[in-house]
Amino acid sequence: MGKCCIVNCNSNYKNNNEKYVKFAAPKNVDLRKKWAMAISRKDYVITDNTYVCEKHFSEHDIIRFWQSGSESTLLVKIPYQKPKLRENAIPSIFPGPAYLFKQITRKSPTEQQNTFNNKNKYPANIFNDLAITKNENLYDKLNILATEGTLKIFCSWYDTAIKTGNTISNFNFSSYCTVDHSSIIEKSISVAKTGEVTFGVLGKKIDPQKLNITPAITINDFLTNINKFEKINVCHGGPSLTNFPKAPFSLCVVNTLGRLQHWNCNLIVKEKVTSCIKCRRLDNMLRMHDKLNQ
Repeated sequence: MGKCCIVNCNSNYKNNNEKYVKFAAPKNVDLRKKWAMAISRKDYVITDNTYVCEKHFSEHDIIRFWQSGSESTLLVKIPYQKPKLRENAIPSIFPGPAYLFKQITRKSPTEQQNTFNNKNKYPANIFNDLAITKNENLYDKLNILATEGTLKIFCSWYDTAIKTGNTISNFNFSSYCTVDHSSIIEKSISVAKTGEVTFGVLGKKIDPQKLNITPAITINDFLTNINKFEKINVCHGGPSLTNFPKAPFSLCVVNTLGRLQHWNCNLIVKEKVTSCIKCRRLDNMLRMHDKLNQ
């Protein structure tokens, strides 16, 4: 794959540890002309070997996830191995030479002392130096960590931020399971701007009381919640939909794994098994249903 064609872009340098996705020039002739006008390099001709890296597109123009559902049913989001561009996306970010250097913000003496004191602490306690005010909630503290780039260090779950315009409306944290060679979001936690915390299992909202978890207010409690949630066993459902394509939806539904799940499934199992008793019994129940309807 070729290098990014934007002048002074350092995403191609071997000594650059940050990896950026590169997008090939569009096939559409009119859209290529718009790219050429945006790139604005004298006498430069865009070809099939022209590439522009993700640094030069707005985040809105980049599709990083396949998603299903809605905010009301808790979005199921699966990251693409390689992000895609939205239709008619055009490069729009062209910083000058100064962007080759990192902008360094000098910390106040108090912040420097706090950082020094926290170096020898257990990682969970590194959040103690975050300022707490009456108006702050969990979202605000996560936003501080995301801005500082330290959020990924202390949270093992895959985290994504849903943006509305320039504002992050939700922080989503997900853990995956592998079923039939596919990775699917098994558990998720969403933190809204209001501070409301929502738990999800296989794309469905679940009452935190069923999980015996109290929604967190502080960062330390949030990490504790993730550890608790991680240890909880989830029911993956019963037989595959392909085995019973005419399964009655009065008895079961299809989950995000493509399996049939009993309407009364609690989603959580105490034993280290992949299916609850009700979902395990579905196989025999559906076979009897098929026989009766032959």
